[in-house]
Amino acid sequence: MLYLIWGLINLALFVGFIGLCLGATKMVRKRFGIFACILFVFGMLSFAGGTNDDDSGDHGTDKIKTWNFTSADSASYYVKGVQNTTLEETFTLKYMLGIKYGQHNKTMSAVPMSASSSTTGLVMGTSWQPLSINLHSTANSKQLRYVVTGIVKWKLLGATIYAQLKEFNGLAEMNKKQ
Repeated sequence: MLYLIWGLINLALFVGFIGLCLGATKMVRKRFGIFACILFVFGMLSFAGGTNDDDSGDHGTDKIKTWNFTSADSASYYVKGVQNTTLEETFTLKYMLGIKYGQHNKTMSAVPMSASSSTTGLVMGTSWQPLSINLHSTANSKQLRYVVTGIVKWKLLGATIYAQLKEFNGLAEMNKKQ
C-alpha cells in the first residue's frame, strides 16, 4: 500500500509541476515574447531529460544485470530450464528473481547457471537496483537457496529521497517439467 501511496504522490507532484510550467510559459511569452518562450521551453525540456545515475557503465540502456555462476558451455552441466521466483509481492508490484539452471550429470542436482532480478507492476516513484545474487545447491536436488541484496530508491520527481537496503532469502523450487 505504501508503494501505491508513494506513486500517487509522485503523480500529483508531476501533474502540479506540468501545470506550473504551462503557467510560467504563458507568463514568459506575454512578458518577453515568443523567442524567449521557445528558449524557456527548450531549457525546461533539457532539465526534464535528467541524468542517468546508473553505475553499471551502460548509460542510456535498460539492460538487466545478470550474474553468471558457471560457463554456459561447461561440459558437466546442461541447461535444464529457467525458473522465475517471486521475492516479494505487494499490492502494486513484485520483486522477481529469474534463475537459469542446469542439472549435474552425475548427481542429478540443480546447478545455478545465471540469475537476474527485476520488478514488475506499478513502479512509479521507486526503482530497484540489485547489488548481488547468490545461489547455492541444497541437499534437495530440486531446490536452490538464494540470497538477493539490492537497493530500493524512493524518488520524488526523479530525485532520490531515500535509499532502502533490501535482502531476500529463501528457497527456489526448480520446475518439475522439462
